Amino acid sequence: MYSDFEEDPIDTPNWLDILPHHPIFHSNEVEQLEEDFKELKLYGNLQRKQSCLTASISKNLIVAVGSELRILNLMEFKYAWRQAIERDELGSNDIDVGEYLPDWMNKVKHMILDTPSINYNIRSITVNFKERGTLIAVAGDYEVAVVVMPKSYSGTICKYYHVVGSSPIAKVLWHPMSESGAHLVVLTEDMKLRMYNILEDVKEPEQEFNFSPIPQKEDISFSTESTKAVSFCFGQGQEGWGAFVVYVVADNGDIYSMCPIVPDKCICPKFFLDQLACLISKKHSEVEKLVIEHKNCYNLLNQYQRQLEWMSAIYKQIGNNNSIKVVFSPPAIGRHSIQLQGPYYIQPTPVELSAHVTDASDIICLGTQPINVIVIAFNNGRIDICLEVDRVEALWKMDGASDIDNPTLILYECIDLGFKKDFVDPTSWRSERITNSMNNPSLVQDPFYADTFYVYHFAGVHGIVLKGWLDDLSESIKDVENEMAIESFLEKTRKSDVSWIAGTLPSDPDPFIGLSIMSDVQLSYAVLMLSSTLQLIYHELSIRRVEDMDDLYQSRFENDSRKGIRYNPDLPHFPESLAKYLNYQGLTRQPKLVLPRAQQKMGGTGYEVDNTEFLQSMMDIIQQEIFEMKEAVKALCSRADDQSVEFRRQIKNIAGIRRYLTDFTEEKFPDLSDRIQNLRDKQLNLECRADTILQRLMYQNDPIPGEFELQYHDALEKINVAIKGGNGLRIKIKQLQARHEALRQDYQLLSPRRSFRQSKQFVVLSGSQLNKVENALNKEMDLINDTTRKIEEAQEKLKRVCDAKSKA
Repeated sequence: MYSDFEEDPIDTPNWLDILPHHPIFHSNEVEQLEEDFKELKLYGNLQRKQSCLTASISKNLIVAVGSELRILNLMEFKYAWRQAIERDELGSNDIDVGEYLPDWMNKVKHMILDTPSINYNIRSITVNFKERGTLIAVAGDYEVAVVVMPKSYSGTICKYYHVVGSSPIAKVLWHPMSESGAHLVVLTEDMKLRMYNILEDVKEPEQEFNFSPIPQKEDISFSTESTKAVSFCFGQGQEGWGAFVVYVVADNGDIYSMCPIVPDKCICPKFFLDQLACLISKKHSEVEKLVIEHKNCYNLLNQYQRQLEWMSAIYKQIGNNNSIKVVFSPPAIGRHSIQLQGPYYIQPTPVELSAHVTDASDIICLGTQPINVIVIAFNNGRIDICLEVDRVEALWKMDGASDIDNPTLILYECIDLGFKKDFVDPTSWRSERITNSMNNPSLVQDPFYADTFYVYHFAGVHGIVLKGWLDDLSESIKDVENEMAIESFLEKTRKSDVSWIAGTLPSDPDPFIGLSIMSDVQLSYAVLMLSSTLQLIYHELSIRRVEDMDDLYQSRFENDSRKGIRYNPDLPHFPESLAKYLNYQGLTRQPKLVLPRAQQKMGGTGYEVDNTEFLQSMMDIIQQEIFEMKEAVKALCSRADDQSVEFRRQIKNIAGIRRYLTDFTEEKFPDLSDRIQNLRDKQLNLECRADTILQRLMYQNDPIPGEFELQYHDALEKINVAIKGGNGLRIKIKQLQARHEALRQDYQLLSPRRSFRQSKQFVVLSGSQLNKVENALNKEMDLINDTTRKIEEAQEKLKRVCDAKSKA
């Protein structure tokens, strides 16, 4: 049987290659979807970010098809695939859903949840996995529902706020700091953020926040011409207020935040609250000094006073709890509500990639080191990478004008995903509505690496790695006073590594509507992508194999130098180009080309002319990578030559050391072994004398025996009586020996012997009778041996006590 850690035969297809053919990805509406996309019938309709695929921690794959929720157990599928390989029942590679499926795949059934309350097209699904069950948040254009697994119960969330005709749903997320995991956060396009505790009340929100920059009294109704919210995310970080922040991005790219936003019965590490309390106290003291000296900053002082009151109320709830994690609820700060912060200043101004109007689509906060990174995606393929230089703090609304400026983000990089020409710019047959109504890029963070995220959109899927320049930034700010290091970092202008994982045809696109990172050790570490025609595409990832090779080499060189080991320090470091490829996590710049289902049945004909430019661009990338790999090979060859020279030099040094050691053999020191033995004997005598002296000192200082010693002597007396008493162990041994002798004689009588009348015949016991006698004798012998051992141990203890008394 093949295990998950063995290599499969070369001609055996991967289980992920077969997974897209499972009936869970089959729908009768697929052909109609292809026609609608091809004829651009959907461009004028309401289209939002979609997330119709997720792989939960419970090894289940959840797919939303229309108004259905389908679930497939991936472990069952992979096990069936293994069994099919062993039985040679895998079937042909040309598997087609609806036409031919092998028997082993038909046996792996998927489940369609019974959700009568979901009668609308599902736009996104968000899973919150808990040990007692799984919560699935299902969002349409206007409605929100929650499905509870494994009971398959579904319920609608607040029909008053989330119903057709109200403000459309922008994004839905589970709050990560909820103790029960049941707090659902819903953002609507009217900039309202509502938090529901689905275990307590699904009709009314537990908390509600208004992120609109328009004052509440003027923001009477939702207008299609006003600023619209498109997405939100939670803050990151284990210091400051980072974990209590919520960021919201509007369609015009403006970013707003509020802090603190926490659910009832919020759970967080105790040290997080402790360091936050220390930080607030320190800042409050500093601002107090400024107020005394300069007679200003009163508003800021009031804010820090509110923060101290907020923290004091939390510590009253916690009490003297010293647990690693604590639970608390947000305290009420009277009539003061949380203040909206923003819009953020972004410096420098982002680059405009296209002339026509573009909208923001999604936002994500990455908890990277040494500074958090905020990423904003736009529907023309622009990705803004911003540094959170101004950490968000808790602010409350105060009477009077505020003297606190809006926070600032430093724009580090604008990434162009490169599909503007084919998918965004208007042409004679495609208007710019394609950008606003169809292309809504979505961001997904990698579960293993905080510096990696993925973008799926109309043109495909990209993976973006920030590790390179984040490492450089960490090195440059180690010494804050070293301005040259910071200037050197800024002059490098190192870019993020962008990998194109999957791409669609410009002439006949098949937009991606879902992406999930499968990170289960029993399954795989891979990116799963779902297209609008229910095609599942995967790309396997890998763990980073090379981490800071130059630093590792330098540290080893320094350690060996301290130990007196000398070798050639001029050896070249690990080739940077090769280290870069090994750190790509399996990502590549050569995308998988996704063809529509109809085009796959035609064998790919009819699209040669349209894809010539795409193939040419791919050939350019391949040629560039081949050139880089050749340079890496040259560097490796040079390094190997230098290492071989160094190896020969070290061999010569080792041979010299070996000859030096052979001069100090035992022949030059014949009396060495005798001297060592004499030293051992002297050491033993010294230990015996030391033990005697210590016993005398103890007896002189404390001649009266203590309670423990009296108990010890009493125990020895009891052992002596048990051994030598009237019914002691010695008498029992004699009795057992006599019994054993009698049994032995009986055994001899019962053993085979010659008959008096028939000298050539023997009387033999049956096998069962002999076994019973032998078992009885063995038990008696074991009992005798155990008793003898106890007597010997008791005699040894008595001897030690007598010796101790005689020495005393």
